[in-house]
Amino acid sequence: MNNVFMRFVMPILFFAAGCFSIFMGITNVRNRAVYTKATGVITHIEETYDPANDDYDYDVTVKFNADGKEYETSLGEYSASMQEEKKIEIYYDPDDPTNIIAASKTGPIVMISLGSLGILIGVITFFRGLTGRF
Repeated sequence: MNNVFMRFVMPILFFAAGCFSIFMGITNVRNRAVYTKATGVITHIEETYDPANDDYDYDVTVKFNADGKEYETSLGEYSASMQEEKKIEIYYDPDDPTNIIAASKTGPIVMISLGSLGILIGVITFFRGLTGRF
Protein backbone atom coordinates (compact mmCIF):
# COMPACT_ATOMS: atom_id res chain seq x y z
CA MET A 1 0.00 0.00 0.00
CA ASN A 2 2.76 2.46 0.93
CA ASN A 3 4.53 1.79 -2.36
CA VAL A 4 1.35 2.48 -4.34
CA PHE A 5 0.79 5.67 -2.38
CA MET A 6 4.31 6.96 -3.05
CA ARG A 7 4.27 5.96 -6.72
CA PHE A 8 0.81 7.08 -7.79
CA VAL A 9 -1.40 8.72 -5.18
CA MET A 10 1.08 11.31 -3.88
CA PRO A 11 2.09 12.54 -7.37
CA ILE A 12 -1.58 12.80 -8.40
CA LEU A 13 -2.37 14.79 -5.23
CA PHE A 14 0.51 17.21 -5.86
CA PHE A 15 -0.48 17.58 -9.51
CA ALA A 16 -4.17 18.19 -8.66
CA ALA A 17 -3.34 20.69 -5.91
CA GLY A 18 -1.00 22.50 -8.31
CA CYS A 19 -3.67 22.69 -11.02
CA PHE A 20 -6.23 23.98 -8.52
CA SER A 21 -3.82 26.62 -7.22
CA ILE A 22 -3.02 27.84 -10.75
CA PHE A 23 -6.73 27.90 -11.58
CA MET A 24 -7.46 30.04 -8.50
CA GLY A 25 -4.60 32.43 -9.32
CA ILE A 26 -5.77 32.86 -12.91
CA THR A 27 -9.37 33.32 -11.74
CA ASN A 28 -8.19 36.08 -9.39
CA VAL A 29 -6.34 37.84 -12.23
CA ARG A 30 -9.35 37.47 -14.54
CA ASN A 31 -11.70 38.85 -11.90
CA ARG A 32 -9.51 41.93 -11.48
CA ALA A 33 -9.96 42.65 -15.19
CA VAL A 34 -13.77 42.66 -15.00
CA TYR A 35 -14.36 43.76 -11.39
CA THR A 36 -14.49 47.39 -10.26
CA LYS A 37 -11.84 48.78 -7.92
CA ALA A 38 -12.95 50.52 -4.72
CA THR A 39 -11.63 51.56 -1.34
CA GLY A 40 -13.13 49.77 1.63
CA VAL A 41 -12.79 49.97 5.39
CA ILE A 42 -12.30 46.91 7.57
CA THR A 43 -15.16 47.06 10.05
CA HIS A 44 -14.66 43.80 11.92
CA ILE A 45 -12.18 40.94 12.21
CA GLU A 46 -13.53 37.84 13.91
CA GLU A 47 -10.97 35.38 15.19
CA THR A 48 -12.02 31.80 15.91
CA TYR A 49 -9.88 28.95 17.17
CA ASP A 50 -9.96 25.70 15.21
CA PRO A 51 -8.89 22.89 17.59
CA ALA A 52 -8.78 20.34 14.75
CA ASN A 53 -5.92 22.25 13.10
CA ASP A 54 -4.65 23.93 16.28
CA ASP A 55 -4.87 27.22 14.38
CA TYR A 56 -6.93 30.38 14.17
CA ASP A 57 -9.37 31.31 11.40
CA TYR A 58 -10.20 34.93 10.59
CA ASP A 59 -13.32 36.42 9.05
CA VAL A 60 -12.71 39.96 7.78
CA THR A 61 -15.72 42.22 7.17
CA VAL A 62 -15.31 45.18 4.81
CA LYS A 63 -17.61 48.15 4.19
CA PHE A 64 -17.45 50.04 0.88
CA ASN A 65 -19.55 52.11 -1.52
CA ALA A 66 -20.56 50.88 -4.96
CA ASP A 67 -22.78 52.88 -7.31
CA GLY A 68 -23.91 55.16 -4.46
CA LYS A 69 -24.93 52.30 -2.20
CA GLU A 70 -23.07 51.08 0.89
CA TYR A 71 -22.21 47.38 1.20
CA GLU A 72 -20.72 45.38 4.05
CA THR A 73 -19.51 41.87 3.26
CA SER A 74 -16.91 39.26 4.12
CA LEU A 75 -13.57 39.52 2.33
CA GLY A 76 -12.72 35.82 2.43
CA GLU A 77 -9.01 36.32 3.11
CA TYR A 78 -6.80 37.64 5.88
CA SER A 79 -3.29 38.98 6.33
CA ALA A 80 -1.49 39.98 9.51
CA SER A 81 -1.38 43.63 8.39
CA MET A 82 -5.19 43.89 8.49
CA GLN A 83 -6.78 45.71 11.39
CA GLU A 84 -10.19 47.22 12.12
CA GLU A 85 -10.82 50.72 10.68
CA LYS A 86 -7.98 50.29 8.16
CA LYS A 87 -8.65 51.33 4.56
CA ILE A 88 -7.89 48.69 1.94
CA GLU A 89 -8.23 48.46 -1.82
CA ILE A 90 -10.71 45.86 -3.06
CA TYR A 91 -12.32 44.74 -6.31
CA TYR A 92 -16.04 44.03 -6.41
CA ASP A 93 -18.25 42.32 -8.96
CA PRO A 94 -20.45 45.01 -10.56
CA ASP A 95 -23.24 42.43 -11.00
CA ASP A 96 -22.99 41.29 -7.35
CA PRO A 97 -21.20 43.88 -5.17
CA THR A 98 -21.18 41.49 -2.21
CA ASN A 99 -18.60 39.40 -4.12
CA ILE A 100 -15.25 41.05 -3.38
CA ILE A 101 -11.54 40.24 -3.51
CA ALA A 102 -8.56 42.06 -2.02
CA ALA A 103 -6.41 44.13 -4.35
CA SER A 104 -3.20 42.36 -3.27
CA LYS A 105 -0.80 42.02 -6.17
CA THR A 106 1.16 39.20 -4.55
CA GLY A 107 -1.77 36.81 -4.05
CA PRO A 108 -2.13 35.64 -7.68
CA ILE A 109 1.65 35.47 -8.12
CA VAL A 110 2.00 33.25 -5.06
CA MET A 111 -0.92 31.03 -6.11
CA ILE A 112 0.42 30.50 -9.64
CA SER A 113 4.00 29.96 -8.39
CA LEU A 114 2.95 27.41 -5.76
CA GLY A 115 0.73 25.69 -8.31
CA SER A 116 3.60 25.38 -10.76
CA LEU A 117 5.79 23.98 -8.00
CA GLY A 118 3.08 21.46 -7.05
CA ILE A 119 2.75 20.28 -10.65
CA LEU A 120 6.53 19.97 -10.98
CA ILE A 121 6.78 17.94 -7.76
CA GLY A 122 3.89 15.75 -8.91
CA VAL A 123 5.49 15.03 -12.28
CA ILE A 124 8.95 14.36 -10.80
CA THR A 125 7.63 12.03 -8.09
CA PHE A 126 5.47 10.20 -10.63
CA PHE A 127 8.40 9.45 -12.93
CA ARG A 128 10.66 8.59 -9.99
CA GLY A 129 7.98 6.16 -8.86
CA LEU A 130 7.90 4.53 -12.29
CA THR A 131 11.63 3.92 -12.15
CA GLY A 132 11.38 2.69 -8.55
CA ARG A 133 13.80 5.27 -7.10
CA PHE A 134 12.08 6.02 -3.79
